[in-house]
Amino acid sequence: MSKNKSPQSIRLQEFIDKTGYSVARFARECNITSARTLTKILSEGTTPSQKVVDKIIAAFPMLNHDWLVLGYGEPIVKGLQTLPVSVNSLEKSTESTYQLIAQALRDHDFALNELKLKVQEANIKVDSTAKFIVDRSEQNRIDEIERHDVLLKKLDNKMIALQNMGIEQLNKMQKAEDARIEKLDAERKEFMTIQFEAQILAVKTVLENNMKASKEMVTNFDIARQKRNLENAEKQTKEILTCLANGKESQTEQINNGIELGLKTFKDLVKKTTSETMTEFLNFLQGNESAKKTVSELGKHTKVSNPKPSR
Repeated sequence: MSKNKSPQSIRLQEFIDKTGYSVARFARECNITSARTLTKILSEGTTPSQKVVDKIIAAFPMLNHDWLVLGYGEPIVKGLQTLPVSVNSLEKSTESTYQLIAQALRDHDFALNELKLKVQEANIKVDSTAKFIVDRSEQNRIDEIERHDVLLKKLDNKMIALQNMGIEQLNKMQKAEDARIEKLDAERKEFMTIQFEAQILAVKTVLENNMKASKEMVTNFDIARQKRNLENAEKQTKEILTCLANGKESQTEQINNGIELGLKTFKDLVKKTTSETMTEFLNFLQGNESAKKTVSELGKHTKVSNPKPSR
């Protein structure tokens, strides 16, 4: 059987070969307008349409429809084995044609019964085949599930192994990294210690130099300050002596004038005050006996023993 042709095309080619007709003549006998339709079916192997099949069966009733379409039974229906091989073979009497038709009907009924039995057998085979396919599919599914489970277990074991290996590698890498970091940290501390000591030494040197320079600067500044203070003191002393010399005469004259004016004022005030006070005092004495007694005792010595301290 050709891979490019359909089974119907191959069986139709077989029947046309039995008739002895050419493709064009067979098309005309079947009342097929275009011979290219049959040529395409036979050469390209396409499946004939139901319309073409009906025209072929109408022209050749002895052809088994089920055999042509489905491949069931024989090519020629029983009782109609005579094929028209020529034009003369088609010229038959009416009576024999009726007999053939009646026989054909009986054979057709028989063929239908036979076909029914074959269809039932085919259905049984289909059912058993379907059951076998279902059972086989179920078994295949179970086997596939089991294989899948086994594969998953293997994959899980491999994943666990890879995970453990990865964890071990990570632990090794972490330890190596920790050791490297510890080494770098020790080197860094050592380097920082060296740098710190060097910086401390440099700072100490700078501070010593700065202290020395500061001491020299303070000493020079103190000397300069003492010199300036001495010069300023001498200058101020000269200015003070000059001022004293210039103001001595005028101050002496002002002092003398002030003393004279003060003495004169004091004398006048004493003179006035003494006169008024004595007058008031005498008037007071004349009217007060106690005061007279007190005045008479003035100038006498009075002894006081064990005087109490004033609080």
